Amino acid sequence: MIPEDVIAEIKRRADIGEVIGRHVKLKRVGKNLVGLCPFHTEKSPSFNVRPEDGFFYCFGCKATGDVVEFLVRTTGRGFLDVITELAGTTGVELPKVAHDPEEEARQKERKRLSRALELAQVFFRTRLSSEAGTTARAYLADVRKIDDDTIDRFGLGWGGAADDGLASFLVEQGLSVDDGVAAGVLGRSERGPYDFFRHRITIPIRGTRGDIVSFQGRIFGERAVDGQGRKRPKYVNGPQTPVYDKSAVLFGLYEAQPALKQGKPAVLVEGPLDAIAVHRAGMPTAVAPCGTGLTPRHVDELKRRTERVVICMDQDQAGRDAAQRAILMMLAAGLDVGLASLPDKDPDAMVCAGRADELRGVLLGAPAALDELLARARKSATGGVRARVAALDALLPFLAAPARELVRAEAVRAVARAFSEDEAVIAGEVDKRGRKVLAERLRGQGGASSSRAPSASAPARTEAPQRTAERAAVARVPTARSPALSEPEILLVEALLMHPHLAARCGVLAPALKNAELKGLIERLIELLVRFHDEDPRAILPRLPLLPSGQVRTVLLKVQQAGGFSRPDAYLSEAAAARIVEDAILSLDRRTLELRLGELQAKMADADAAQDHGERKRLLAEQAALVEAVKALGAPTEAKPRRPELLVGAVAAAPTGVAAAPAAAEPSAATQGEGADESDDSPIPPPEPPWAGEPDDDPFAV
Repeated sequence: MIPEDVIAEIKRRADIGEVIGRHVKLKRVGKNLVGLCPFHTEKSPSFNVRPEDGFFYCFGCKATGDVVEFLVRTTGRGFLDVITELAGTTGVELPKVAHDPEEEARQKERKRLSRALELAQVFFRTRLSSEAGTTARAYLADVRKIDDDTIDRFGLGWGGAADDGLASFLVEQGLSVDDGVAAGVLGRSERGPYDFFRHRITIPIRGTRGDIVSFQGRIFGERAVDGQGRKRPKYVNGPQTPVYDKSAVLFGLYEAQPALKQGKPAVLVEGPLDAIAVHRAGMPTAVAPCGTGLTPRHVDELKRRTERVVICMDQDQAGRDAAQRAILMMLAAGLDVGLASLPDKDPDAMVCAGRADELRGVLLGAPAALDELLARARKSATGGVRARVAALDALLPFLAAPARELVRAEAVRAVARAFSEDEAVIAGEVDKRGRKVLAERLRGQGGASSSRAPSASAPARTEAPQRTAERAAVARVPTARSPALSEPEILLVEALLMHPHLAARCGVLAPALKNAELKGLIERLIELLVRFHDEDPRAILPRLPLLPSGQVRTVLLKVQQAGGFSRPDAYLSEAAAARIVEDAILSLDRRTLELRLGELQAKMADADAAQDHGERKRLLAEQAALVEAVKALGAPTEAKPRRPELLVGAVAAAPTGVAAAPAAAEPSAATQGEGADESDDSPIPPPEPPWAGEPDDDPFAV
């Protein structure tokens, strides 16, 4: 292993701006570099590189890390490959450290298994093109309607007709039968080893770097039935191996990556042949799990590459169940989810029937999953009260699933309108029952489809990383409401509305904030400051969308009534606003942040031990945010943060002639107007903010 101090020196010497600049077009803005994020699709730059601090951060997708993390994510190479390359370019000599014998043995095993898989692919491809493969080629051309270009592009093959053809071939190439069994291309019975994919069309499964990690086999012809007239399994899948983690690998993702980088949505289907059919229909972004249900790690792989996924499962009950699980998982991950309803049983059937254009039209026109589920629920809500309640109950977990509060609120509002129900009642049911059902489904997902196709041998035990990923998915299910803004938080909102440029200083606060609206306001302001860096910071306020009702909007209306937007410097001076921001930062508990950093270090060690790369990347992102927070606090000090009442004084100290509008003050009778509801803290009638009418893009994240 490379010592930590050597890794740190390599990172210190590497010019992160220069390295990332080879992959992303960057523009200097002050001390930072700004460009379009390579990890999600965007039209305005939200990707920031901070050369002095040695890390990058995207205000859009929240991707963060150092120079090594960037190269690992963008190139698909392993950590050791990247750090070794950087060592050569930075002139850091890597010490010759004795390898851990166990680690060295694992690396040798992986190389043997990878060689066995590559040789198996050579064997399968050769068998398909041989005279003996005539029937297999006819099946692909006449029954599946797959042309030669598609066969070559996806590397389709044939397992041959002999029981031990591949076994003999591997031995001739210097590998052992045990290597073939461990790689999942050979099986073993009482009578000895045998070719696991014999008599089957073989479909190679590739990792994100294009290396073959396993195969799926499809039976065809007379071999689909055994000697006793029993149907053989239609599909068989390679087992879990040291080089193949089926809970993390998606078929077709390697082939889909170029189109995903262009901003095209991913299409999730049930199996490899369906994915190939969608590619043939002109949608080169289709992916599919292999031998297992969709997992949180699959979702993370998609989220790193796209913002929208269209779900297109088979039109049977199993397919509908799989689609519902996928929708819940992707909504909880914050993805934009579409749901396609096919007029035939699956994509492959449509393409084989010559309806590729129709399939492409269905996928391109797929409605939002929540809209489609609501339409289906309305159709099923006939026949009385029981049917209506059943339809609404079925929608509850989907209403609880979206990661963004605004999406959840809009979905609840749409359901209430569609069923002529009270919106508060629907929201209450979502909180009380929907979240519980959602958590149960997320914990229980993945088992139903795992038995569809047998594996060559029992899969290796990888339950621990899987449970970790599932717990993370459940933990992402957000709460329905934010706690009320405290008095210092109200002052902070006023300070940011009067002096938006101070939001850049508040980035350190976001991880510690409990109020989702305030956190969203800060993140949205920072994003706008980056996107429109050439404009006056106050000019970005008209681009700041707000919730139609909410605590931040209430503060905004009070500021507007007091004349704050017409004379912001008179309402609250920049110095007073800066003090409010600094007080908020000083209120962070440094010791709490440092303890959390220690916990993250231990969790990263656990994730490394479990080879849970998705969890490790999530922890790295959180670590980067906490490190920034600790840096912002500076050296520990005995100075106490100013008390909230002193912060109120900062606003009250504004020059005379301008109403200060302290946050705790009640609206005046003149403001409330006649007939105002005394239980409502907002002014009646509420005036619109000065920029109401044309919000830009999506509302700020909450």
